[in-house]
Amino acid sequence: MPIQRYLNLIKRITFVLLLYTLCRILFFLFNQKSFESADVSAILLAFVYGIRFDLSIVFSSNLLFILLSILPFSFQDSKKWYQFLKGLFLIVNTPLLLMNMADVAYYKFTLKRTGYNVVGILDDLVSQSLQLSLHYWYIPTIIILFVFLLMKLYGNYRIEETKKIRLVYSWLILPFVLLFSILIIRGGFQYKPLKPDHAFVLAPNVLGNLVLNTPYNFFTTFSFPRVLNVSYYQTDEEAKAVIRKKKSRATLPNGKVNVVVIILESFSREYMGIGNNEKGFTPFLDSLASAATFFDHHFANGRSSIEAVPSIIASIPSLMDESYITGVYQSNELHGVAELLTKNGYHTSFFHGGRNGTMGFDKFSINAGVEQYYGLDEYPNEEEDFDDHWGIYDEPYLNYFCNTLSSFKKPFMATVFTLSSHQPYSIPEKYKGLFPKGNLEIHESIGYADYALRKFFECASTKDWYSNTLFVITADHTQSLVTPKYNTPIGEYRVPLILFHPGKKVNADTSKISQHLDIMPTVLDYIGIEKESPILFGCSVLDSTEEGCALFYTNKTYMYVKKSYYIEFDNGRVKMYASTDWQRKIEIVDKPEIKAQYEKELKAYIQYYNNGLNANSWYQDHLLD
Repeated sequence: MPIQRYLNLIKRITFVLLLYTLCRILFFLFNQKSFESADVSAILLAFVYGIRFDLSIVFSSNLLFILLSILPFSFQDSKKWYQFLKGLFLIVNTPLLLMNMADVAYYKFTLKRTGYNVVGILDDLVSQSLQLSLHYWYIPTIIILFVFLLMKLYGNYRIEETKKIRLVYSWLILPFVLLFSILIIRGGFQYKPLKPDHAFVLAPNVLGNLVLNTPYNFFTTFSFPRVLNVSYYQTDEEAKAVIRKKKSRATLPNGKVNVVVIILESFSREYMGIGNNEKGFTPFLDSLASAATFFDHHFANGRSSIEAVPSIIASIPSLMDESYITGVYQSNELHGVAELLTKNGYHTSFFHGGRNGTMGFDKFSINAGVEQYYGLDEYPNEEEDFDDHWGIYDEPYLNYFCNTLSSFKKPFMATVFTLSSHQPYSIPEKYKGLFPKGNLEIHESIGYADYALRKFFECASTKDWYSNTLFVITADHTQSLVTPKYNTPIGEYRVPLILFHPGKKVNADTSKISQHLDIMPTVLDYIGIEKESPILFGCSVLDSTEEGCALFYTNKTYMYVKKSYYIEFDNGRVKMYASTDWQRKIEIVDKPEIKAQYEKELKAYIQYYNNGLNANSWYQDHLLD
């Protein structure tokens, strides 16, 4: 067997590894803001640590190619075999490099490496593939360059005239190469094989995303879809006892008012003018916040739309690497706010102007107890109002939503999810140039969505149901951020929450911490439904006995935010910071009792969440009548 064949194989695999390193460099350059808190030495170390993960995915994905390249048979010298191996090499590595490059752009939306959960929205990505390719043109351009380089460096066909090794030695080399490859794939001689958790060992924790590569993260999260049971407390009942809320009622239950929940796509708290020196892109939302009950310290529980909907309409947090909607637990027992209200005589509905099936909203909302789902299929003027990408522009869709509400029996609860401020941030031609463009691509579409919201309230104010309606306005998650105040590990979750009842002020302590999980119990509390929320996440913002908190999870780290302090919990380490220290500059070490109490509460939530998911037991002692 020609020695040159081995040298060519080493050259080809090494070049693929170099392309993975180049992807990591581009990933870092395009997402530098996420790593601003890391010093240069830690960043360089992340690049070094990343080689281990690159080796693992490159050897695992190319294992068949490697073995076929060194088979000690004479047909190895044929041109057909050369062409077959070259084709296999390109077919294996091109899609993985594309996956790796895609996160260069997609990471800024999720702030984590893409995992297997992306399969849940694969249909949406396929339907938007053309506009995404045009919008992020540099991604396919770089991939084409990569493929060209792979083909070029693969080498031309020729029969090697080098010294051959005896056949018996060739057969001895084959199992050695196989064993060596398996060792590389598992990440070394350590007791347990390499897994994504091993990437999150540097400080700050976000560097784990720089260490990882996307193909590795995708395929390993496919293998480990379930959360692990934990035993911070001897029994799950002990954990529940720590977090069980005192369900105080509002002083004067407001009766069966209508409820309209408005989820604004990507409305980061940063985009509002109120509280930001009036420099914002939401003049109407600002005016509504000033007149209504506005919670300035409100947090989303996740970084994506498919994490927001379960949190808002069913009080389900996102404390795992996959989303509830697309994950393995989606068939678990589920009771959302719509089901509770339906049992109390309400008509319930969910509206989204996107294609039916988009992000699984239709199936999840029905599973959560919503009676009727309205998507693009139900919209009457698709040809006229379609944005050519995701669905119906916000202004006509919110007008349709307003008028459709008048056809429902009262009382009703309706949820609407806007979409115009979603990438590629389309607005109708007639409105282009009317809204400030700002310094982020999303800003103009935020102005348009705010205008559409204004038109909705103008429409709603003419309806007979308006004066007896509680409006709950929030956003699904944040988007690109530029202000230091918000571009932080905590600020990345800050979204607005507004409670508005025409002519009637909603009384609440707006200085408290609140979160999406609180919306469901707040609605029940406001109406005066005596049955407590069927799940122990979240509490009513009307409950004066509760301080309020926020829970989220990202990059293998749990965050628990309270009014004065917040803690981070990852890999057994707990750190506490002042609530004003959003950038985590000074760790609080002189408040051990407070830190211990917060750690106790957070671990109770984690145990209730993880063990309850696996046992499908969240509702076992909160069963609905």
